[in-house]
Amino acid sequence: MSKSQTTTKPRKTAAVYSRYSTTKQKLTSIDDQNAAAERVAKRHDLTITHWFADRAKSGTSQLGRDGYSDLKAAIKQRAFNVLIVEDIDRLGRDVEDSAHIRKLLAYSDIKLLNHSGEMSEIEADIKQVVAAQFVRDLVVKIKRGLDGRAEKGLRPGAVTYGYDRVQVAPATFGADGALLAPAVYDPGIRVKHEQEAEIVRRIFREYDAGISPRQIAQGLTRDGIPAPSGAARWSHQTLIGGTYGRGMLGNRLYIGESVWNSHTTVKNPYTLKDAKRPVDASEHIVRQVPHLRIIDQRLWDRVQARREQRAQQKFGPTGKMVRKVVDRSPHLLAGILQCGACGGSMKFKGKNRKGHARVVCSAAYNYGSCKHSKDYDVEVLKELAVVNLKAMLSDQNNMKQAAQEAARHFQVIAKRNNGERAELTRKRNEIAVKIERCARTIVQVGDSPTMSKMLQELEAEHAGLQARLECVSGTNLALHPNMIPKYLEAVHRLATLLNEGEETAELRTSFRNMIDRIEVKPTGKRMPYVIEAFGRQSVMLGMDFFPTSRSKEELLETEGLSRGSNGNTLLSGLPIEPHGNVISLGHWKQATTPLGRRSRAA
Repeated sequence: MSKSQTTTKPRKTAAVYSRYSTTKQKLTSIDDQNAAAERVAKRHDLTITHWFADRAKSGTSQLGRDGYSDLKAAIKQRAFNVLIVEDIDRLGRDVEDSAHIRKLLAYSDIKLLNHSGEMSEIEADIKQVVAAQFVRDLVVKIKRGLDGRAEKGLRPGAVTYGYDRVQVAPATFGADGALLAPAVYDPGIRVKHEQEAEIVRRIFREYDAGISPRQIAQGLTRDGIPAPSGAARWSHQTLIGGTYGRGMLGNRLYIGESVWNSHTTVKNPYTLKDAKRPVDASEHIVRQVPHLRIIDQRLWDRVQARREQRAQQKFGPTGKMVRKVVDRSPHLLAGILQCGACGGSMKFKGKNRKGHARVVCSAAYNYGSCKHSKDYDVEVLKELAVVNLKAMLSDQNNMKQAAQEAARHFQVIAKRNNGERAELTRKRNEIAVKIERCARTIVQVGDSPTMSKMLQELEAEHAGLQARLECVSGTNLALHPNMIPKYLEAVHRLATLLNEGEETAELRTSFRNMIDRIEVKPTGKRMPYVIEAFGRQSVMLGMDFFPTSRSKEELLETEGLSRGSNGNTLLSGLPIEPHGNVISLGHWKQATTPLGRRSRAA
C-alpha cells in the first residue's frame, strides 16, 4: 500500500473537569488543574474538546455545580472518549455520587485519567473512600477546635448581632490600593458593639411593651437601621424565627450566657439541603460570660413569659407548632403573583371563612415598605385570571397579530434572555439532581406511591424548565406555520384541565409555561379585584407548553438505573432528550376587568 493510500487513525478526544471548594482557595486553581490536564492529554496523544469547571463549589453535593451537570449530560451523549481530572475527589467527595458517575463513564465507554494514567476500578474505589473519609475527619477536627474554644467561654462561628470582634492587626494595602493582607482578629473574642447593643435593647423593650415582632421589624426598617445581614429591611423572623424559633428574642448570649452545640446539621439525602437537629441538653456547652450581657435579667424574664403566653395562645398548651407531613400541592398561582404597586412577590396569609387562602404583598406584610397592604382571596384571583385568559385566547385574529408582533420584537427581547437563561439552567440542574436521587432511591430501596408521585412531579417541572430554556436559547425567527391551530388546541386542553378542578403537576407546569406573572393592582376596600396578566411570547411562536414528560421507567433508564427482573440495578440506554424546538421568549400583556359582584363577595 502506497503512502498516499494509508489512513491515519483519528486522535481520541478528551474532556477536562476541574473544581475547587472554597472562595479562600486561589482563583488560579482551575488554571493550574487545566494546565496539568493538558500535559496528561499530550502524554496520551489526546485532543481536548470539552472543558468543565466549578469554582468555589463543595464536592459533597451536586447542587449548584453547573459544570458537573454539563459534564454528566456530555457523558450521556458520548461527546468524548476520555475524562481527565486531577484526582477522583475533584468529581466529588460523596461515595454514592462518585460511584454513579463512574457507572455512566463505564457504560459510555469513557476512560477516566489522572496524572498517573488510567484509573482502575479498585484505585477509584479506594481513593473515593479516602476522599469521603477526609471530609468526615475534617468535620470532626473542626468541631473539636470549635468546642475547645466554647469550653473556654469564647464564641466560635459567626458574630452575633450586638457584638464585635477584636482586631489584632489591621488590613494592609499596596501603593495602588490593592489589598495585600486582610485584617487579623483574635479568634473567639467578642466585645459589645454599643450601637447595635442599643438596638437589641430597643427590640426587647418594644416586645415587652406589647408590640408584635412584625411591627418591631417594620419600625426598624422605617428608621433606616440595617438588619443583621446588612439588608435594608428587617424581617420579624430575625426576632423570633429559625428552625426552633429562638431568634434574637431567645438568644441567651444577651444575658451573658454562651450556649454552644445545641444543634447539629445533617444533609437531607432527598433534597441535599442542610437540616438542623437538636442535640441532647447533656451535650450542650454552657459558659457564663457576664461581660457580654446586654439585657437586664428582669426584662429578659418578662419577654420570655410573654413569648410563652403568646405561643400557648396560638399553638395550645404545649406552645409548640405541630408539624404535619402532607403531600406538597402548591396552588396554581403560587409563585407568579406580584404586587401591582411595588412589583414584589405576594405571599399566602391565612384563610377566610370560606376556607380560601388569602394573599398579600410580602413587602407590605413583612416589612411595611409597601403601602399595598390589602389582602385578596386567591380563588377569586384564579377565577378572574382563567376566565379572562380563555376569553382572550379564543380570538384567533388577536393571537395571530400578537405572534407576529412578538417576532418583530425578537431582537430586543433576545438581549434579556442571557440572565433568564442562567437562572433557568440553575433551576433545571437542581431538579435534575433531585430526579437522579429519587430514581436511585426507587431502585435501591423500592418503589412506593409517594416516591413515584415525587418523581413525576419533578419530571413535569424539569420538562417545563427545559422547554423554556430551549426557547430562550432559540435563534429561529420564522413564525411556526401551524402555530394558531396548535396553540388553540393547547389552550383547549389547558381549559379542560382547569375545569376538572384538580391541580396536577401537568396543569401547573403548562400554566407557568404560558403565564410569566400576574400583577394584582391595588384597589379600595370591598372594591372589585383588578389584575394584569403577562404571558410568555414563546408560546405564541410555537412553544409547546405541554412538554412531553418521560415515564417512570424512562426516567430510571435515563439515569442509568433500569431495574432488571431480578431487582438488581442495571446500566441502561441513553437518555431521552426533552421535547422542544422552539423560538423566542417575551411577554404579552392582558388587561383585565373585574368580575363584578363575584369579586366583591370576596
